[in-house]
Amino acid sequence: MPDSRFHLHLNKDQYRQYYRGEITQVQVVDDQHRTIRFPAAMLREHVGHDGVHGEFILEYDQNNRFISLKRV
Repeated sequence: MPDSRFHLHLNKDQYRQYYRGEITQVQVVDDQHRTIRFPAAMLREHVGHDGVHGEFILEYDQNNRFISLKRV
């Protein structure tokens, strides 16, 4: 699977559910219309005072395992 590019907008209250562990997975639809689920913990470095907002690229290795999540 090639890398996935998507937009994500979570306000601070929505992200709190992930932070508290109430929700452990994030589900998005990428620019190729594929539905992707990844661990919410991958968002930690991208949290701002108003939540998580932006365009991201999720990178995979040759075994389709997540390598990184980068903000574009």
